Amino acid sequence: MRGYYLAYDAEIGALAWRFYTVPGDPSKGFENDAMAMAAKAWHGEWWKYGGGGTTWVNTPTIPNST
Repeated sequence: MRGYYLAYDAEIGALAWRFYTVPGDPSKGFENDAMAMAAKAWHGEWWKYGGGGTTWVNTPTIPNST
């Protein structure tokens, strides 16, 4: 499983965005330019095995600055 960060709208609890920390299956396309660029550094069939970039060891909380 790929690691990712989620952000929720604190007022309504809806998912606001998700940012993956590693690229996924290239046949499905990449979510953004950063993941496409990062995929160039990965070799083999990494998307089948998971690993790298997991975020379970910490849970950052970032307050809304508005």
